[in-house]
Amino acid sequence: MRSKLTIPLLTVLGLVLAFAGALPCRAESGSEWRFVVAPYFWAAKLDGDVTVKNRTVDVSMDFSDVWDALDAGFLGHFEAQRGSWGGFVDVNFLDLSMDKEMTKTGGALDAELDTTLWVLELCGLYTFLDRKIGEPGSGRSLIADAFAGGRYWRVDNELDLTLNSGDTVIAANFESDERWIDP
Repeated sequence: MRSKLTIPLLTVLGLVLAFAGALPCRAESGSEWRFVVAPYFWAAKLDGDVTVKNRTVDVSMDFSDVWDALDAGFLGHFEAQRGSWGGFVDVNFLDLSMDKEMTKTGGALDAELDTTLWVLELCGLYTFLDRKIGEPGSGRSLIADAFAGGRYWRVDNELDLTLNSGDTVIAANFESDERWIDP
């Protein structure tokens, strides 16, 4: 099993958010560039099936289990806009590993699952509505954007099984690498 990250994730996330908070939210002129940097955190659970080489295993994990299995991760959004035109990139990276040992009379089975997930989203956008609302000077606006782009997915799974029954050790390794693009 790979070792866990030694840098405290929440400290790094806090520093990134502190520096990102210093960026201006909105440019006053339509000819200036506006940038948004937004790292984020998603507390999710996992429920489904993992299939590697026609072998399916049920996976059901609460958030605390997912957190324990997390080896590395990054979730972030970067956006740039000038006038009505702009674009954004959203990056999701998760590296998870789980190890389970089952013992019965006469033998033990050790199963280790490593999963790496990449989701990259790239979109162009156009602001077709930007109107000030509320009292003058309130700074409130109604903004609507249209965007088009694509999403790249990559899911890598590796399942290592080791059966130990006395003097006999049987080991097997199964890998799956899936990639696709959604417009």
